[in-house]
Amino acid sequence: MKQILILGAGFAGLWSALGVARQLDLHGRDDVQITVLAPQAELHIRPRFYEPDVHQMAAPLQALFDAVNVRFVQGTAHHIDEAGQRVGYRSADGSEATLA
Repeated sequence: MKQILILGAGFAGLWSALGVARQLDLHGRDDVQITVLAPQAELHIRPRFYEPDVHQMAAPLQALFDAVNVRFVQGTAHHIDEAGQRVGYRSADGSEATLA
């Protein structure tokens, strides 16, 4: 199975994952796994700073990822191996792992 790894769940990462999922669906492809690697499965919204509780403004993404068959991995990338096509990351519990 082919892999597409997207780093980050901000606007660019979210739209990349959704765009790829849509194109794969339109072309009847089920041989590609889309994975998003990010610290949280949530989209942080940059509000107007006079609004109350600006640090709490985030939209959860896990249900959306599940609906379009995007795998979410919680962690922070710390090394990109271009030649080996792998990304090293640190999970929420501090352990290290890699993704293709």
